[in-house]
Amino acid sequence: MTDEELTDAWESGVVFAGGITHEQHLRIARVLYLRHGSKASIRLLVGTQRACAAHGCPEKFDVEWTRRWSEAVGSAVAVDAGEDGDEFLAIHPHLRRSDLFRSETL
Repeated sequence: MTDEELTDAWESGVVFAGGITHEQHLRIARVLYLRHGSKASIRLLVGTQRACAAHGCPEKFDVEWTRRWSEAVGSAVAVDAGEDGDEFLAIHPHLRRSDLFRSETL
């Protein structure tokens, strides 16, 4: 599945076996920023809340944490989005750290 297909499935509300991985969420965010620019942030907030509910873990949705991740990915895309998700993650390896914002007060 390409990053674009993953994003389309996620936006249409597909429930993924095992949920969405951190890396998949980064890939989805990258595609949304390429497609929608600054409007991607609202799509990520709404979509992440919907996905958490659909996957049976609505308590995992945190609006502030999602905003911080959205801003981080948007800033990284503005610097260099890469040719694809693999290149994007190679250029911005710090984003692979799923705990990047957990130590901050939300």
